[in-house]
Amino acid sequence: MRPTGVLTGGPAPTVRSNEVTLYFLSADGALVRRTRVITGEFTVASPLQALLTGPNEQERADGLTTDLPITTAPVEFRDTVVVVPIEVGSLTGSGYAQLSCTATSAGLRVAGTKPGFACDG
Repeated sequence: MRPTGVLTGGPAPTVRSNEVTLYFLSADGALVRRTRVITGEFTVASPLQALLTGPNEQERADGLTTDLPITTAPVEFRDTVVVVPIEVGSLTGSGYAQLSCTATSAGLRVAGTKPGFACDG
């Protein structure tokens, strides 16, 4: 074999996935994991923003619901903290599980996690 000269090419490919994991509830109240593609600007707060808008048309057709208050108020990222526009202390156990599991799946650490649920829906 003979050595070859240096081969040049274009820039290395970059891949940016706007696919997030959200947790909703089935008709019997079980935690269900769903993947959704986020369009538009994507930030660390985007998965929680998507969760708080509730199940989309397809997710509702599949019988999924939420125990979280539906809101389009912005989820904010301040310093190293994601701030959700809902009163977390008043959530049901299922609502808290949805929020906590979605945050954890996005790589966020959740302070004050309540016991009694697993994010394997």
